[in-house]
Amino acid sequence: MHTRPPRTPHHPRTPRTPRHPLALRPALAALGLAALVGLSGCTEATIDNRPVYPEKLQAKVLNVQVIRDETQITMTNSSAQDLPAGRLWINQWFSREFPGLAIGQTVTYDLFEFKDRYGDTFRAGGFFATQRPDRVVQVQVEDASGELTGLIAIRSSRD
Repeated sequence: MHTRPPRTPHHPRTPRTPRHPLALRPALAALGLAALVGLSGCTEATIDNRPVYPEKLQAKVLNVQVIRDETQITMTNSSAQDLPAGRLWINQWFSREFPGLAIGQTVTYDLFEFKDRYGDTFRAGGFFATQRPDRVVQVQVEDASGELTGLIAIRSSRD
């Protein structure tokens, strides 16, 4: 008859198993969960100090045409006055710095340069776009005093 050697802690074939009581396992699980919750607070997203759309009403509209061409907009000042420097707003949500626009001047801006207050960019579309592009419906310039001047957004054939 084959006999098994006695199981002693000093025997080489005796497996070493942890001696945790079953009551300790829920406590360890709760401790791990508390650590995860504490660490998740460290990765909380913060809002950058970006501009917010002004609460003032639009004061006037100038004859400045804004034409969208795929992922860019082209602005031409056909009015009788210069457009002051400030912030250029699209759809009351996305904006970028604006250096101003002289009478008769034409400039082109990439729509990816326009960001919202959370840092997200305008969905401009393009060849590799996975989502439908946003429309350019409203374009305004905010000057240093916070006044809004409307521009003429011309709808493209793709909209």
